[in-house]
Amino acid sequence: MAYKDHAAILRICTDLLSTYQSGSVISSEEHLKRLGVEFDDAVRVFIEEVFLGCIRFSTALTMAVECFRKTRGLTRLPEGMMNLYKVLCYLLLFRFEELGEKQFSRFVQSQDPGKMYKFLTFLVDKRSIDSVLKPNWCLHFDESYVVCNMVEPLLRSKTQLQKLNLELKNKAEGKSQPNPQSKATTRMKPFQLTEPKPKIISIPEQLPTLQRMKPVPEVVYKPPAEVEQIEKAKQKNKLKAQEIFIETQKNQLRCAKAEKSVKTQKKLKQIIMEKEAKLEFEKPKCTIITGKLNEKVPVRMNAAMVLREGAVFLKKEDEEIKKLEELEGGSRDTGSFLRWQAEMRERDVQQQLFEQERRHLQGKLSHEEAIVARRARAVSNKERAADMKREAELNIQQYWADRLQEMEVKRIQVEEVTFSQQHVKEAQEKLLLYKQNIVKQVTEEKQELMRQALEEADEAMRQKLQLIEQIRSMEATPVPPGKLVDLSDTAGTGLLCEMSIAELRERLARLRVTQLELQEARRGEIHGKKQEKEKVLQEMQDTIMRHRERNKVASPRHQDKQIFNIRCKQTSEEMEQLEERLQKKKAERRSLEAQLNVPQGRTDPMRFRVKKSDKEQVEEKRWKMVNEAHIRAFQMSTGHGDNSVSQHEKN
Repeated sequence: MAYKDHAAILRICTDLLSTYQSGSVISSEEHLKRLGVEFDDAVRVFIEEVFLGCIRFSTALTMAVECFRKTRGLTRLPEGMMNLYKVLCYLLLFRFEELGEKQFSRFVQSQDPGKMYKFLTFLVDKRSIDSVLKPNWCLHFDESYVVCNMVEPLLRSKTQLQKLNLELKNKAEGKSQPNPQSKATTRMKPFQLTEPKPKIISIPEQLPTLQRMKPVPEVVYKPPAEVEQIEKAKQKNKLKAQEIFIETQKNQLRCAKAEKSVKTQKKLKQIIMEKEAKLEFEKPKCTIITGKLNEKVPVRMNAAMVLREGAVFLKKEDEEIKKLEELEGGSRDTGSFLRWQAEMRERDVQQQLFEQERRHLQGKLSHEEAIVARRARAVSNKERAADMKREAELNIQQYWADRLQEMEVKRIQVEEVTFSQQHVKEAQEKLLLYKQNIVKQVTEEKQELMRQALEEADEAMRQKLQLIEQIRSMEATPVPPGKLVDLSDTAGTGLLCEMSIAELRERLARLRVTQLELQEARRGEIHGKKQEKEKVLQEMQDTIMRHRERNKVASPRHQDKQIFNIRCKQTSEEMEQLEERLQKKKAERRSLEAQLNVPQGRTDPMRFRVKKSDKEQVEEKRWKMVNEAHIRAFQMSTGHGDNSVSQHEKN
C-alpha cells in the first residue's frame, strides 16, 4: 500500500480511534503497538502523529463535531463517521500548513463529496466560527490560545479552500466542470419569418363571489404541546432506564448471583408439599342418605304407556285365539321341536363354559409367566444398578475435584476484574445523580401542568353549573292548562266510519263479551273430549290388570331358580396339563420373590397389581353368568308348557 492511498490512511486512523477507549488502562502508545500498523516509515509516523494528536485535542474536536451535528439537526452520528470528522478537523486545524492544500484536498476528495462539502462549509464559515465554535472552545481553553491556534488557522485556510468547496459542491450536485480549452459550440439561429398577429381574447365577466368564511383555528383540533412534551420525556427516560438496566444485568458478576441449586429447590418444594398434605382445610364430608334404597318405587304410567301396553295385550289375545283355531283345524304341535332345541342349546352352553374355564386357566398361566419374567429382569437390573452406582461415585469425585480447581481460577479472575473496573462504578454514580436531577425537574414541570389542568377543569365545571341552573329555572315556569275534551263528540273529519270515544268504548265492551262466550263454548267442548279419553284409558287399564294377574299365576315359581345354582367343572387332559404348568410357575415365582426379598402381601409390581375387591367382583359376575346359563338351559330342556317357552323366546 503506497502513501498516495489517502482513503486507506483515513480508514486506519478512524479504526484506531474507534478501538481505543479513553478510560482504559492501556496507553495510546501500547494500543498502537498491539494493533501493529504495517506501512512505510513515513506513513507509519504520520498515522501515529494523527492518532496521538486526536487523543490530545479530543475535547476540542468532539465539541466541533457536536456543534456541526446540532446545526444540521441530526439526532446522532455513527461512531465511524464521527471519528472521520475528528481526523479531518484535526488535519485542518493543526496540520494544514504542513500538509498543504494539495495533500489535504486528496484526503477530502477520497470521501463522500456531499458530506465533506457540508462539513468544510461549516468549519470555514465566519458566522459559525464566531457564534458556535469559538464560545464552546473558550469554555475549556484560554481565549488567546483559541484565537491563535484554532480560529486564525481556519480563517487563513478559508481562501485556499474555496476552489475545493466549489469542486465538492459540483460533485454533490452531479454537475461537470467546464473545460476552458474546449471550443465554443455552434449556436443555432432561428429563421426570420413573419410573426402572426396575436388573437384578441375577450375579457371574461367577473362572477360574484361570496365572502370567504373564516377557517376554524387548528388549535381546536390539536392537543396541548405540554402533554406531548411530557410523554416524550417519559418515553425517553424509560428507554434510558431500560438501557442502564440491561447494561447492569450484562455486567453482573457470577459470584453475586445468590440463586439456590436445583437440588435445594426440589427439597424445599417437597417439604412444603408434605406440610400442606397434613392440613385438612378442605376435608371431604360424607353425606347421609336418608330413606331406603331397596324400596320399590311405583311407576306412574301416562296415557301413551297405557295405550301401548293395552295394544300389546290385545294383540296377544288375538294370537292365542288364532292359535287355538289352528289346533282345532288339525295343525301340528311344536313341543318336540322345542325340546330338541333346548337340548342343543344346553350342549352349546356346556361347551362355552368349558372354553371359558380353559381360557381362564391359560390367562392365569400367562400371568404367572409374566411375573416370573419381571422378577428375572428385576434381578438383572439390580446387578446393573449396582455397577452404575459405583461408576457414578467415581465420576462425582472427579467432577468435584475439577469444580474446585475451576472455582479457584474464577475467583482470581473476579478479583482482577473488580480491581480494574472501580472507575466504572464512579461513572455510574455520577450518571445516576444526573438522571435524578432530570427526573426531579420533569416532576416539577408535570405538577405545574397538572395544576393548570385542574384550574381549567374547575372553570369548565363552574360554567356547566350556571347552565344547569338556567335550564332548571326555565323548567320551573308554569305551563298554561290544555283544552277540555268531550268524549261524546266526534273529530269532525266528515268520514262515514267516524265515531266518538264513548261509542268506541261501547263497541269494544260488546266485542269482549262475544269473545268470552266463544271461549266458554270451546272450554266445554274440550272437557267433553277429555272425559271420553279418560273412559277409554280406564277400560284399557282394566284389560292390562286382568292380563297381568293371569301372567303372574302362569309364570314359573321362584324356587326353581335356586335348584340349578351349580358350578360346571369338566376335567380333561388339557385342563390337567394347564393346572400342572400353573403350579410350576407359581413355585418358580415364589423362589424369585424370596431371592429379591419381596413381601408376601405384594406379589406383583404397582403397575400390574389388581385389587382384591376387583377380582372378587369379576369372579362373582362370571359365576353369576354361568348359573343363569344353566337355568336357561334347564328351562329349555324340561319346559314349562308351550306358552312359557314361546313367551321366553319373545322376551
